[in-house]
Amino acid sequence: MNAAPPPPVRIFVQPEPGEGWDALIERVAREGRPRVALDALLAWNPHLAYRPPSNPLTPLDIVFLEPPR
Repeated sequence: MNAAPPPPVRIFVQPEPGEGWDALIERVAREGRPRVALDALLAWNPHLAYRPPSNPLTPLDIVFLEPPR
C-alpha cells in the first residue's frame, strides 16, 4: 500500500524587523522569486490586509507569496 503524497505547501516568508509591504516585495524579488503586486499579496493574506494601519507587519507574521491551492 502506497502512502499518499503530502499536501502542497504555499510559499511564504516572514517580514524582517521594521519591514513594510514595499520593502518585503523588493526583498523577495531580489531573492529570485517573481515580483508580486501588493494587491495580490493583500488578496492572498487577508489575515494581514484587514489589520489597521497602526499595526504594521511583524517578524512573527506569515506572508504567503502565492494564492491558496
